[in-house]
Amino acid sequence: MKKTILLFCLIAMMLSLCSCLRPLPTYNDRKTHHTGESTQDTEKPEVSTEETSETEAPTEPEPAFVAPALSDCIGLYSEASVNYSDGYNDYQATYQLPEILLDSWDAKRANEWIRTTFQPSIDDSIQAQMDKVSLFCFGISYEAWIYDRYLSLVITETNDWDCGRYLVLTFDLTDGTWLSNKEFAAYLGMDDAALFEAIRSSLLYHFDDTYSDLPAEFKDDFFYMQRDKQTSDDAVYDTELFIGRDGSVQMACALFSMAGADSYAHLLPLILTVN
Repeated sequence: MKKTILLFCLIAMMLSLCSCLRPLPTYNDRKTHHTGESTQDTEKPEVSTEETSETEAPTEPEPAFVAPALSDCIGLYSEASVNYSDGYNDYQATYQLPEILLDSWDAKRANEWIRTTFQPSIDDSIQAQMDKVSLFCFGISYEAWIYDRYLSLVITETNDWDCGRYLVLTFDLTDGTWLSNKEFAAYLGMDDAALFEAIRSSLLYHFDDTYSDLPAEFKDDFFYMQRDKQTSDDAVYDTELFIGRDGSVQMACALFSMAGADSYAHLLPLILTVN
């Protein structure tokens, strides 16, 4: 009997002891203890395995072109002068040849053309001074300017009997190229054929304007022969273009004459609209 009572007492004590023990911690409880994160189970966000495209940086505008100083583009290659008398007339003349300072093959080619064109006139003038004979070339000078990204150069040779001549050039300062008629056409927003016809119509306009006051009796066969020369392909091809100080396209051309020399050199505007 006593053993039975003792057994019941032991069972009662074990039940009482179990009721006082705390339950074992779950997985989430352990995680909370070590990491301090929330005990609430949350699904991890899915990580995309696709590569995310990087946001393209906005394209910065190209910096505006800043033209160099004119003195960095054109220099004086050579200078000469004469001052003498042939016994009848006194002569004094100066000859200046410019040099294009751009670092390009076109600039070197143009410099050679300048010297080949004008050096003989200078040599002849110096020889005329030594021989004390009449002077034919009365001077060589030049002007240069920059419009936007374009460098223009105009060389003028003044000769006796008003037989002067011009050499004109225009360069693109961004790459040092010498503008051809193709580039002038692009500058004007037209094709080569349209530019060719614009030169032709401009030459005809300037011829007619020059002789607009010529009496009708002088407009004979010779007049119309000269007028036909003015519109010939040769006259058009021989016309050189350059960009003026205001950005307009100008012409160095020959205007055929009614007296004296067959033609005389002129600097005239290219007219895009001729009425």
